[in-house]
Amino acid sequence: MAGTPRLLELHSPGPPRSSVFLCANRPFPKAKPSLSPSSSSSSSSSSLSLRADPAPMAVHSKDTRFGRLLARSLKAGKLDEALYFLEHLLSRGGRADPALCAKLIKGFSSRGQVAKAVRAMALLDRHGEPDAAAYAALLAGFCQANLIDQALQLLDEMSQRAVTPTAATYRALIGVLCEQGMAGLAKEAMEGMLRKGLKPDSQSYDSLIAALCREGKLAAAVEVMEAMAAKGCPPDVINYNAVMGGLCKKGMAEEAVEVLRQMKGKNSSSYNAVVGGLWSQGKRERAVEMVAEMAKEGVGFDEVTYNLLVSCLCRDGMAGEAEELVGEMERRGGFRASVITYNAVILGYCKVGRVEEAIEALAGMVGKGCRPNEATYVILVEGLACKGRRAEAMEMAGELAARRVISGESLKRFARTVAASSSSS
Repeated sequence: MAGTPRLLELHSPGPPRSSVFLCANRPFPKAKPSLSPSSSSSSSSSSLSLRADPAPMAVHSKDTRFGRLLARSLKAGKLDEALYFLEHLLSRGGRADPALCAKLIKGFSSRGQVAKAVRAMALLDRHGEPDAAAYAALLAGFCQANLIDQALQLLDEMSQRAVTPTAATYRALIGVLCEQGMAGLAKEAMEGMLRKGLKPDSQSYDSLIAALCREGKLAAAVEVMEAMAAKGCPPDVINYNAVMGGLCKKGMAEEAVEVLRQMKGKNSSSYNAVVGGLWSQGKRERAVEMVAEMAKEGVGFDEVTYNLLVSCLCRDGMAGEAEELVGEMERRGGFRASVITYNAVILGYCKVGRVEEAIEALAGMVGKGCRPNEATYVILVEGLACKGRRAEAMEMAGELAARRVISGESLKRFARTVAASSSSS
C-alpha cells in the first residue's frame, strides 16, 4: 500500500472495487471434499453425489443445494469444505449470501488462515455485496495476524463504499495498533469511531492511553483522558497510573505528583510509580515523604512497594539498610521477602564490594525457605570475580554448572567477566 491511508475521511465512491482483495484473484486448489454420511441428515443415501445439477442456480447461496451444504459445513466447522461448496456454487452462476460468507470469513480469521479469509471475501465481493459483518470479520483476521497495512487499507475501503465499521471493528484495530507501537494511528482511529457515533469501551481507552504514554506522547494521552470525561466515561486509576508512569520515565516526577494529587481512588501502583520516579531523579527525601503519605492515606503497601524501596536503597549503596528494612517488614507481618527481594540485596552488597555480607544474605535467604534462582548465583559469582577473587569465582561457577544450577551460557559469561577483571587489575 502506497502510504498510510487517512482512516477517517469518507471518500467519494468511484475507485475500483476489490483493491484490498487483489491478492486473492488466484483461486485455491479445489480439492474435492470427502463427505461421510451425516447422522443428522434425513437422506437415506450413504454418500453425497457432487454431480452437476441440470437446473440453473437460485439467486442466493442459501437457497441452493450447494448453499445448504455450505451452511451445514460451516455449522460443523469444516471451513475448507464450506469454501469448496461456495466456489462450486458461484462458478455455476449463484450469488453469494453475505451472512454465510461473513461466517466463513470469521471462521478462517479466527484460525489465523487469513489468505483463505481474503479468498472468501473476494468471492463475496465478485458475486455479492460485502456488508459490515464481513468487513469486520476480515479486519479482525488482519489485526490478529498483525497485518497493519492491510487492516488500514480495508478500513479505508469501507469508507469508500460507505460501509460503516462496527464498534467491534474499531476496537480490534485500536488494540492491534497500540500493541504495534502505532499509538498515533490508534488515536486517529478512535477519533473516527467517535465521529461516527460509536462508543469506545474502557479497554480501548486503557490500551490507547497506555500506548501513548509508552511512546512518550503524554499530551495526547491527557487529551484522550479529557475526551473520556467529556463522553461520560471518567478516567480510572489505570489511566492515571499510565500517565504518571510516562511522566516519571521522562524525568517529570514532580508533575506526576501533581497528577497524583488530582486522583481519586489512589492505589499502591499509583504511589509506586511516583516513589520510583522521585528516587531515580535523586529526590530521596521526597520519595520517602510520598511513602509516608501513602501510609497516612491508608493505601496498603504491596510486594512491588517493598521491592521498590529495597531496590532503591541498594542502588544508592545502602544494601545494609535495605536488608534491615526487609527484616523489619517481615517482623511486622504482611510481607514475605521473595527471591526478587533477596537478589536486590545481594546485588547491592556485591556492587559495593561487600561480598561476605552478600554470602550471609544468601545463607539467610535459604534459612528462611526462599529458594535461590540462577540469577542469585550469577550475581554472587560475578561479585566474587569483581572483588578480585577470580579463582574462587570460577571454581564456584564450575561446580554450579556441573550441578546444572546455572547454564553453560552463564558459565561462559563468567569466564569473560573473569578475563575482563584480570586485564583491568
